[in-house]
Amino acid sequence: MKLCRVCVRVLRFLNRRFVWRLTTFGRSESDLAQSLDSLPLPAGVTMGYRSSMPIIELKLTGSDAQRDAMLALWPEVKRVAGQNLIFEGTEGLPAQIARCLQTRQLSLTLSEQFTSGLLALQLSRANAPILASEVVPSQEETLAQTAHWTTERRSNHYAGLALAVSGLENDHLNFALATPDGTFALRVHFSASRYSLAVRQEVCAMDGAEYGASVVKRSGYCQ
Repeated sequence: MKLCRVCVRVLRFLNRRFVWRLTTFGRSESDLAQSLDSLPLPAGVTMGYRSSMPIIELKLTGSDAQRDAMLALWPEVKRVAGQNLIFEGTEGLPAQIARCLQTRQLSLTLSEQFTSGLLALQLSRANAPILASEVVPSQEETLAQTAHWTTERRSNHYAGLALAVSGLENDHLNFALATPDGTFALRVHFSASRYSLAVRQEVCAMDGAEYGASVVKRSGYCQ
């Protein structure tokens, strides 16, 4: 017996998959699973993990018919991830930042110490409008100095935004973002010595992108 076209469309809609993703750093898959296994998942909804330690991707998958139930559950998943959450979604931060800058016609200049150009590489691959970038040797500097030099760099390059990542000193890093409305700076504790330098640099680049994106959104440049 053949199904009517309307029935087929309804079945396709019900079977369409809906996926939410987030990426974490620093917690093991077993630790995350132990915290998330107690969550009451709606029927047909699964929680998946993709591990490349110390980076773990969490994926909540279900049918489109369960979208509202998954939407209600997602904040709890993010709560469990906590401060280990690096970014959310499938697009990735570099692509999100690139799209935002292109939409607002803002150019970007970068100065990197600890990340050694990784941030520029990731943003360039996403076609972000990078006006200039530099990699400089790590040097000890205060948060105020990082902010001051980032402000100067934006002015000297006539850029819309300037983002800087300092060197790693005593397990601390400085991030600074200069905008037309002022300069924002943040000093963070970054202790991940048990991981390789390459992994730490990659995660720091993600953190730098996340910090820049959060300030840009908070300042109203992007939604």
